[in-house]
Amino acid sequence: MIVSIPPSSQIRMVQQRGPTTSLSKRGQIVGLAHLPGPRRLPLREIAVASNVPISTCSDIIRLSTLRIGQTRVQDPCSEENLRPTPTAQKGHNESLTPLEKQRVIALALQDATHCRKPLHELIAECGLSICSVRHTGRLSLPLVNKDL
Repeated sequence: MIVSIPPSSQIRMVQQRGPTTSLSKRGQIVGLAHLPGPRRLPLREIAVASNVPISTCSDIIRLSTLRIGQTRVQDPCSEENLRPTPTAQKGHNESLTPLEKQRVIALALQDATHCRKPLHELIAECGLSICSVRHTGRLSLPLVNKDL
């Protein structure tokens, strides 16, 4: 099996995310950003007052404003506009390609011995390697072909 590796310019690095900002903190940030007239605070002061990084404050304010059009609720501080969007859509972050799934399933169904093997052993026998397996038995990182 030949697998092509994209040039380093096409590899997207995933940045480690911190904890999700609470709804009350999000409401405080958006509320301070939408104060009327001269009482409105600049982004730097909002970040200091809320103890949240400037980039996070900016994202929260921007997304709250964008969601007003989606939810049709005009209050930027409403819960519908403050809720964070999920980081991944269900089914879009699968570790195995359909072909790799078929190979692992075919190997597992080969005989009773293979049926009893843990997932990481089946994957190794298929010529794939994994970096980590969560306690749930689901793959947490993408697979890498051993032949490379």
